[in-house]
Amino acid sequence: MICFVACLCFLGILTVASPPPVGYHLLKKVPLAAAPGGEEYFDYITVDAEARRVYVSHGAVVVVLNADDYFVVGKIGGLRRCHGVAVVKELGKGFITDGDSQPDAELQKVVVLDSKTLKVTGEVKTKQPDTDALIYEPVTKHIFTFSGDSCTTTVIDPVKEVVITNIDLVGKVEIPAVDGKGMIYDNNPGKKRGCSH
Repeated sequence: MICFVACLCFLGILTVASPPPVGYHLLKKVPLAAAPGGEEYFDYITVDAEARRVYVSHGAVVVVLNADDYFVVGKIGGLRRCHGVAVVKELGKGFITDGDSQPDAELQKVVVLDSKTLKVTGEVKTKQPDTDALIYEPVTKHIFTFSGDSCTTTVIDPVKEVVITNIDLVGKVEIPAVDGKGMIYDNNPGKKRGCSH
């Protein structure tokens, strides 16, 4: 009897001591149609948690998914090579970078849309090669784009939809992050290698 109780206690300890499963695991695959224009690539994914939407840049179109059931709720087309998406809730606007890294590319802009209807309402030309990532900074209330080939950030007034300035960032910048206190952090190697200016 003592041996049986001891064995049960030992098994109980083993059960309690076993570590919980860790790491990420696949929940669901969401199939998307081929990208228009034949250039099949994905870039940034942006989640609008409050509106329950997920923006996926896919070639020449941004696909918008419902964050809860993963169904496609809309597409923003008419783009050439889309990258980042930023949503500014208080303005009811979204912003999409549409830039090309080809030296002769004329297309370097930010497309403006109505964040409820997903209809394009305007554009802001950055004239910076490889207009790529972007982010909304809530303290200054400005949009900042990050252009890898020109090694710059373009500062945009989202209300007037105009460029305020371009700032040289020295290196081939990538996706930024904000701290909510007025600071922007960017992945930047700090060298001019490959910059267009």
